[in-house]
Amino acid sequence: MTPMLVPAWHMARARLSGLVAVVCAVAGGAAMVTATGVMVETGVAGGVPPQRLSAADVTVSASQYVVQDEEFDVLLPDRVPLPADVAEVVAGIPGVAAVAGDVSFPVTVTTGSGTVASTGHAWEVLALGAAGPGTSPGEDEVVLDDDLAARAGAAAGDTVTLRAGGHETTVMVSEVAALPGTGLYLSSSAATTLAGRDAGPRSGTVDALVVDVAASADVAATADRIRAALPELVVATGATRGDVEHLASGAGRATLIGLAASMGGTVSLIVGFMVAAALSVSVAGQRRELALLRAVGATPRQVRRLIADQCTLVALAGLPVGVAVGYLSAEWFGELLSWAGLLPEGMPLRFGPLPGVAAVLTSLLVVRIAAASAALRASGMSPTEAVAESKVEPRRPAPWRLRAGLAIMALSAATGLTPLLLLPGEAAVVSAVTGVVPGMVGLALAGPSLVRAVTGRLRRRLRPGGPVSVWLAVHNSHGYALRTAGGITVLALALGLTVVQVHGQTTMSEAVSAERAAGIDVDATVTVAGGTGDRTLVDALSDRPGVTAAVPLIHTSVVWPYEQDGKARAEQYPVSAFGADLSALIDLGIVDGDPRRLTGDTVAVDAATAWVEDVSVGDRLDLILADGTPVSPEVVAVYRRGMGFGPIVASADLITAHTGRGYDTVLVAGDVESVRRWAESTPGVSVRAGVSAAGLGDDGLTPDQWVNLVVSAALLGYVLLGVGNSLVAATTRRRGEFAVLRLVGATPAQVRRMIRRETALVCGMAVVAGLALSVPVMSLLGWGLLGHPWPQGPPWLIPATVALVCAVAYPAMLLPTRRALRSSPTVAVAVA
Repeated sequence: MTPMLVPAWHMARARLSGLVAVVCAVAGGAAMVTATGVMVETGVAGGVPPQRLSAADVTVSASQYVVQDEEFDVLLPDRVPLPADVAEVVAGIPGVAAVAGDVSFPVTVTTGSGTVASTGHAWEVLALGAAGPGTSPGEDEVVLDDDLAARAGAAAGDTVTLRAGGHETTVMVSEVAALPGTGLYLSSSAATTLAGRDAGPRSGTVDALVVDVAASADVAATADRIRAALPELVVATGATRGDVEHLASGAGRATLIGLAASMGGTVSLIVGFMVAAALSVSVAGQRRELALLRAVGATPRQVRRLIADQCTLVALAGLPVGVAVGYLSAEWFGELLSWAGLLPEGMPLRFGPLPGVAAVLTSLLVVRIAAASAALRASGMSPTEAVAESKVEPRRPAPWRLRAGLAIMALSAATGLTPLLLLPGEAAVVSAVTGVVPGMVGLALAGPSLVRAVTGRLRRRLRPGGPVSVWLAVHNSHGYALRTAGGITVLALALGLTVVQVHGQTTMSEAVSAERAAGIDVDATVTVAGGTGDRTLVDALSDRPGVTAAVPLIHTSVVWPYEQDGKARAEQYPVSAFGADLSALIDLGIVDGDPRRLTGDTVAVDAATAWVEDVSVGDRLDLILADGTPVSPEVVAVYRRGMGFGPIVASADLITAHTGRGYDTVLVAGDVESVRRWAESTPGVSVRAGVSAAGLGDDGLTPDQWVNLVVSAALLGYVLLGVGNSLVAATTRRRGEFAVLRLVGATPAQVRRMIRRETALVCGMAVVAGLALSVPVMSLLGWGLLGHPWPQGPPWLIPATVALVCAVAYPAMLLPTRRALRSSPTVAVAVA
């Protein structure tokens, strides 16, 4: 035990009430860091375990990533195909007993009971590893998983119709079996035909190779030999085979890492902010003890070490609770992500010890840095100055704080507003939201000087003979600006954080909805089960009486690779790919070019992206499709409604010609009832009025926006908890002040009224500061995205948040005051 731990322990025991805020701040921060760590660990080492490929010893597949330098690689959402003839190379490697090509594809199964969407597979993979029961199906037969059979209402001996990729075939159910995974199984030749692997852009390819290692060979050594022979491919063993079988597993892991990265900066700033605020209150309550230590010979370094050790001991009391709550919160958050569709079903979170250890180490590091910073003033004074100042709180803030705080607030505003002024869109929303927290740091530095300026003006305007409680409240707030500013800053943080998080999301959602509403004239949407629509289906729909236009739609994404400062970079964009009659239903707001040319290998680009990337009509873009296929489409149009339709709109021909994908939906103009009657006789399609089913309608907030709001609510709860505890600790520390007021004639009722006036003053200045840092940014966001200077969102949000902030502040200051006034003033003065 170091020499400073003993006095640190005794000082902590004597000031336990003032250290409660530190415990709560550290526990809440540890919970957030732990939950974030669970997401990171799951993203790095988690995944869905293999099912259908569980009996395979080794899998060989193409890489699903576009590589970036010094950044996370970009995950491709669709399966990247692998040349089937690679199997011959793998089969010749020592230790390999057999190799089979795995082919999976979306398929619809139609029976007398209706049509259901599923996934088809080649039986050869199961036969290779002897993983599934039953007998290999013949060319005109299919084996159904028991779950699929129940959903489709099919049994062994029934005849079913399968449709995939523009192909349709009728087969007999040879068997219903409990097979690993869910779907149906065909012979390899039948699966190759139905998946479109015998002709078209994916001819001669497979999804992956499944390797059976000889009984006498070592699996790891064989896998290493395959990697050496095929270094450009991904060779997986063990649990990593799950990512090969389930593409959603890799996407889910990338989502978790992305969420943790986006949350990490904000969470770290807020946790550090709240811990520092709680520690400043705690250290301020120990000025007398620290002054006496300096007077008896303690060095500045020893004082700082003493405070750091004391706060570390206190933090250790809150860390176990915080880590436990963090693990529980991570489990609940994982369920939320699954509900929102951001995590695949069956993907478990990893609850290893590393997140908890990281939370403990991070929290202790933050505590020690914050404690040393909080003790800097007291430890740096001469012993005589420390003793003199210990009798009263410091009155005037250091001059440098005002300059530094104003500079940080100006820099924060510039950082948040620059992307909005240059490039309206999602980047503007993100920059506006993240720019507020550094602004709060600037407010914490400049706050005392600003409080003195405001209360000084109020003090000069007080009328003689006014209420004593008002006079005391104003003069106290002015004289103890450092203390007052601390409460104002944390309350302003709670208000500003809520406003920007909620209004940022709702303003963006409103901007997207407004542009889509102005640019879409669709009467009905036809959804094709399993995304298996083709040109034949669209032509049949177009020929219906009353149908004036039918435009196919594919939801996909592209990766735009580029080079920056000599390093490889890549940006992934969501893409809506439309058929040739796009202009009959969709108005993109064309500013250059002709949307009627959007056929074949062509794309349209929104104006903001075109300006940033220096792209114009006639240029060709080097893009990578969702399955890794490189293409160079021509830009045929530039449009202005990028918020509603995304930065890139592609021709559906570009996607189908290079990937073989079918249509997700078909947008229809005309008689909705006529379309519904057609759908009744067409298996695998459903009809809804409008465009909501197409993913282009006014559906409100997206799942990821809901997740962001939930995270924001959790952060707000943590901030409010820290606010309440800090105000309680700060008010409790004023027992001696209250006692002196009573000894000079103030009644308990006058003291309580004084605290109520102080609380009103603190809340008022906090509301003004919080709104001043958040509302202008949100107003400019509304101006840039919607054309009017007010953000979109629930009108009750700001008054409700103001009421919530006041509801926390008033009891946090009034209840400790009432408790302090119960004791005798002479006793309170002696104790203080």
